[in-house]
Amino acid sequence: MSILNQSLKDIKIICINDGSTDNTGKILEYYAKIDSRIILINKKKTSMRAGSARTEGLNFIEGDYVGWVDADDFISPLTFEYTYKYAKKDDVDLLEFDYSRFGGGGIRKRKRKKRKKKKIHKRCNFQNLNLSDSEVENIRNVWSKLNNYNWSKLYKTTILINSKISFTNDIIGQDVQFNYKLFPFLNKVKRLKGKYYCYLRPRKKPTYRKKFLKENEFYLPIIDVWKKNGFNEKKIWFMEILIDVYNRFLWKNRFKKNHINIFINILSQQKDIFNKQVVMKLNQYYIDELKRILIKYDHFYKKNYYNLIFN
Repeated sequence: MSILNQSLKDIKIICINDGSTDNTGKILEYYAKIDSRIILINKKKTSMRAGSARTEGLNFIEGDYVGWVDADDFISPLTFEYTYKYAKKDDVDLLEFDYSRFGGGGIRKRKRKKRKKKKIHKRCNFQNLNLSDSEVENIRNVWSKLNNYNWSKLYKTTILINSKISFTNDIIGQDVQFNYKLFPFLNKVKRLKGKYYCYLRPRKKPTYRKKFLKENEFYLPIIDVWKKNGFNEKKIWFMEILIDVYNRFLWKNRFKKNHINIFINILSQQKDIFNKQVVMKLNQYYIDELKRILIKYDHFYKKNYYNLIFN
């Protein structure tokens, strides 16, 4: 309902009924009959993850910008009016906005270093919505500061269509992977402070987390997209992204041997990226960071990962 009640009325609403087993299909059919803006796509469930459903929706996109809203979340009535206004004003390729978490409870807390966490509310409202604009930034300067989610952003439609990027279905973090594929196609980015989105924190730990990823499925699609589009002049940036992917994603399972092996095997196969000339030009922080990671795993598994990549 939060999408139907948007103050911006000139929108197209693509609803993917991803193999629902309750009354979702009938509810969507009802609203599709009374609201001509709704396009309903019914598909069979192929996975516990949303990758295939999101890719299906990409076949029907049009207009200037595209945004996502997950089925259990909701948005402010002003979300698309204001985010679209700010994105359109400077013709940015990507606009990211803030969000609030609500609900929650039931997920086991892990021991970890203290860090600033997003406050979780029992209810979510938009009383203190920040409606101010922000500066335009270059993607190369801010990509590592962007969050991982699709639903906290507006994407320029022409870039999504021309890049022909899709989601990988059966992996954890398919939205993260999608964004990393897309980064080289972007230029102008805007980040808003307003919390335009309400994200429902799961009450129970998802069962699919037990299966973290299939071998090579997270990295290889990123590498393939970059190579296919001839981003050779961006090899330095490419390595920065790969290391950042590891730190932000695989590091959650930092002591599982199969995951570090996947990462190292892929890097060692990309000799054209990791030749000495490119390494010399890399920002020193990323060189030191990669060495630190590899030395740590040399210690645990007695394998000379460093020599495998850099020699």
